[in-house]
Amino acid sequence: MTGKKKKWVLWICAGICFWRGVISYVQIRENESVSLFFTGEYPDRNQALRILEDEKQKENPIDVCFLLDKGMHTAQVKTYERQQSVWLCEILGNAALYDEYIQGFAEEDIHGCVIDKGTAYALFGSENVIGSEIFLNGKTYMVRQIFPWKQPVMIIHSHNKEDMYSRMFIRPQEKETKKDAAEAFLLRQGLSGNIVREFPVKKIAFFVLMLFPGMLCCDLFLLADRERKENRENKRMYYIWMGASCFVIVFFLCWFVTEMEFPAEWIPGKWSDFSFWSEKWNVTVAEIKNFLMLPKTVMQAEQILLTIKTVSYSFGAFLLYLLGERVIMREK
Repeated sequence: MTGKKKKWVLWICAGICFWRGVISYVQIRENESVSLFFTGEYPDRNQALRILEDEKQKENPIDVCFLLDKGMHTAQVKTYERQQSVWLCEILGNAALYDEYIQGFAEEDIHGCVIDKGTAYALFGSENVIGSEIFLNGKTYMVRQIFPWKQPVMIIHSHNKEDMYSRMFIRPQEKETKKDAAEAFLLRQGLSGNIVREFPVKKIAFFVLMLFPGMLCCDLFLLADRERKENRENKRMYYIWMGASCFVIVFFLCWFVTEMEFPAEWIPGKWSDFSFWSEKWNVTVAEIKNFLMLPKTVMQAEQILLTIKTVSYSFGAFLLYLLGERVIMREK
């Protein structure tokens, strides 16, 4: 294969990788709610119901959802004699805070359930199973909704008096940060808990995704600048290539200004505080470890997997493009 063909093959592969990265990136969803784990005494069902009722009576109620992870259980369908291991979650409150996909799953529906596509196929051989019955832990649940989750999960509403909730989700009100909303709620209800800080995975994925188009823009700028210099005597072509150079610069600056936001929490109160950065880095690493160690919701797990896919495809596209550039340099 000639060098020119190798170059185009590498660049086509880079384009395919980049496109796959874009597909993964657009599937990353961002959480509107804040997650926290209770510490000390866990609220029971009666206390959780009282909290939910108190919030409903307020002028500006806060959306709340309590969660109890029940671990792996076996879901069965008696008719077809099939079974599937699922991660069972019991919720109390607004189910949409657990995952925005869940809409219309009424809080009083103690006989309904929500499952993923994989579980639907494993139990029924189809995803059109709304209204079908699933047998689990001696009780029968009717399928209300099917979602394209990648993990085998079953969501039901909590209905046992003995339930003790280890986790909850809160939706901040307008102009309220997640941290402020969670801390205010805990203080108001006399509870204690640790807020799970979720990192801006979508921004991280976007930054890595821009490596390939960023390198492409640099090469286009160098090409336009080179052609502009070579056509100084031809004013028409000179201004055309100058306009192309300016367009590339403006495009890059617009992207940089709109997307690259420097977090305010990373700015020290005093620039003479040289220990700020090392301490902040250590705290951030500890928070990342804590986030990875704690149990994940379906949405959080999918965020991580899609971010890994986006980063992998983006680096792949970037490296393939660089290899194509190296082939060109060898030809020269």
